[in-house]
Amino acid sequence: MTLILIIATAAISIPAFKNPELNFRALFYPFRIKRYGEYYRFISSGFLHNDWMHLLVNMFVLYSFGPYLESYYNYYYGWKGRLLYLLFYVSAIAIANVSTYFRFKDKEYYRSLGASGAVSAVVFAFIFFNPQARMMLIFLPIPVNAVLMGILYIAYSFYMGRRGSDHINHEAHLYGALYGFALHAALHPGLLPRFIEQILKISGL
Repeated sequence: MTLILIIATAAISIPAFKNPELNFRALFYPFRIKRYGEYYRFISSGFLHNDWMHLLVNMFVLYSFGPYLESYYNYYYGWKGRLLYLLFYVSAIAIANVSTYFRFKDKEYYRSLGASGAVSAVVFAFIFFNPQARMMLIFLPIPVNAVLMGILYIAYSFYMGRRGSDHINHEAHLYGALYGFALHAALHPGLLPRFIEQILKISGL
């Protein structure tokens, strides 16, 4: 299912690079959603990207973490696992954009696109299931504890979202990440003690 999502995203994103009309029809545009009821944009925008770099980074991260999360879905839900994983991913695209919608629904100039919110949800779901994992950061070429990486990512996304000076929808990253973690914590509360143990270990308590 992860591979299907990557192929579908590429199949929509790549033609839209050179097709402004397609790009405009599908990107996340809160003003038009409110004014014309184009609610499909909550989902369609997650299959568009600005350029090759934007697309490749998101799809590389999805390819790196998606199969692991998908395997957990298959383990817990059997034959329904792939469909539930797909539902989670698609819902993450929409939920990651909710805060942005209410913030910019009356601002005609604001538009955004990309799978970053859903990809963040996948990564943080992975962190919930694997709090002891070690992860690499682009700007820090050494393995970092997954929980610590998650804390740093949340703090950074919150700060940059409030600052709002780089034309990146950090709010979608933040709320996608929180959704990915919170949903799976609610579905699997028995795994929370292990996660809390890792936080205490990092804090030295």
